[in-house]
Amino acid sequence: MRLQLEFRQLQRDSLYASAVAELLGISAARVRQLTNPGNPGLYSFKGARRKAWFPRWQFVESSVIPNLRLVLQTLSPQAHPVTVQQFMTQVNNDLWSSELEENLSPRDWLIAGYPAEPVLSLIRDI
Repeated sequence: MRLQLEFRQLQRDSLYASAVAELLGISAARVRQLTNPGNPGLYSFKGARRKAWFPRWQFVESSVIPNLRLVLQTLSPQAHPVTVQQFMTQVNNDLWSSELEENLSPRDWLIAGYPAEPVLSLIRDI
């Protein structure tokens, strides 16, 4: 039951393909191409009526977070969208920033410009 509620909330907080296209300054067709499972450039999940939803965690300003493609290539296609959301946005004790003197979420780690490898190692386990 809790997972269903979190999934609905994630869906409400996510973007449609048309909104992603506008945000990134690309066509809706290009957005769909970027969800190709063989070489994903954007993360999406199917919601109500099989519509694709794009969680906001993967965007910063008008672009995608650094190394998103590497993260998506490493991520298991069976990972539940709520699990992925939690992984990417929750502080992780294995991602310590000595410059900021705090642990970061995988999303913030990548945005800060740190190497992707620690995130890739962690995401293999979800």
